[in-house]
Amino acid sequence: MANVERSNIKETPFTVSPLPLPGLPRWSTAYRFNVGGVHNAGIVGLCRGLYVSVVFTQQSGGDLSPNDTNALVKLFNDQVAKLEAI
Repeated sequence: MANVERSNIKETPFTVSPLPLPGLPRWSTAYRFNVGGVHNAGIVGLCRGLYVSVVFTQQSGGDLSPNDTNALVKLFNDQVAKLEAI
């Protein structure tokens, strides 16, 4: 995944960049994105043909802590485990 930036006078600027997180399935992708000054992080992937996604919105001026990223990975993996149990 490459960094993506977009800025236009008529549109809200945004950036997207990869977010390396350990413990995720190979078929998933973790990323950071900033839209209009709001910082977010997420993980997406397809599991058994279903789209699985979790997103975390940070408080202003904050950065992702290890607790935040661990919780994001755990939430994603827990959802995948539920799908795999069906």
